[in-house]
Amino acid sequence: MGLRLECFNSVEGSMKFMSVIGWLRFVCSNGLIIGVADTYYKSRHNRFMELSDIAAVIKEGIESTTNEKKLFQKWQKRSLPDDKFKKWTDDYLAKKWGVKAAVRTWNITRTGTDVEMADPFEKGKATEKSIIWGKKVPGAVLPGDNVYAVSQSLSWLAKERRDVQEQLEWKQQIPDLLAPLCR
Repeated sequence: MGLRLECFNSVEGSMKFMSVIGWLRFVCSNGLIIGVADTYYKSRHNRFMELSDIAAVIKEGIESTTNEKKLFQKWQKRSLPDDKFKKWTDDYLAKKWGVKAAVRTWNITRTGTDVEMADPFEKGKATEKSIIWGKKVPGAVLPGDNVYAVSQSLSWLAKERRDVQEQLEWKQQIPDLLAPLCR
């Protein structure tokens, strides 16, 4: 894993300049990002934007890496029994990110393969839906038996969002989503 500074800006003004510091897991250049990025800077890109503010974000982000590293180690050590993961997926994740994301998270974490729902209107829980197998997820953590493996599945889904702003928002939600699995 490596620490990464991401900067986003739009020429036409549809998005404010944004700077985020976070972790990138370098596996086959797949961009699996861990969503710990509580250090960020957002401002309209104009002549009043202060570069010193961006420097403060970088400094603060680097200082927080020690705590983040401890969090990743905690996730790796936290085993995840199937029944607890199933309940979290069906109840908690399906409510927070939707059934489709829950179905995909369950299957990526357990098999390393992304899926789509065979019938989006099928009744039942996310872990019991009929699926169509998709592509292998590069760098998926197998066996998917710990919280860190789930974090990687969630980060894959966040990366797959079409809108950059939404990608960042989803990445930042990952630690809070995983909190119930760490209790």
